[in-house]
Amino acid sequence: MRARLVVFALGAALLVTIWQLWPSDERRIRRLVYELSEVFDGRPASSDIERVARLAPLARVLASDVVIDGFSGETGGESGSMRGRDAVVAAAMAALRQLPDLVVSVTSVDVRVSRGTPSATATAGLAISGAAGGDERWREVRELKLELKRQDDVWLVTHLEPVRVLTP
Repeated sequence: MRARLVVFALGAALLVTIWQLWPSDERRIRRLVYELSEVFDGRPASSDIERVARLAPLARVLASDVVIDGFSGETGGESGSMRGRDAVVAAAMAALRQLPDLVVSVTSVDVRVSRGTPSATATAGLAISGAAGGDERWREVRELKLELKRQDDVWLVTHLEPVRVLTP
């Protein structure tokens, strides 16, 4: 009797462990957001080849027709939209070249997967810091909304935009 109880307890513990570690859609999307932030980890790249290698995760998770709205321009103001994976990767390459110590850290991720459809929305809180020139450091906190779709069991970012905040 005792041996059966031990086997049952071990089996239940194994099932709970598998359930906890199984990669759900929410966990996959959370991991994707963290991988995207690691592209900008503050390590200066010594060459364009190293920059391209660091941008590989970005290119892998963007849909070919991705749209990014309201990204900040050089003046810090909101500007238009950017369309297409190649344009986004080129802008990220330029950012890595101009701001080599740019750091993007994820502070929070809220994921909502649409049941019955291959789509999801993630809202990510980000802490972004770097140096504008010389020793002048800056830091800002932003929230981004990502829209994703699943293709061939892989989640791809289709749309990204800053979350608008209410201002007085």
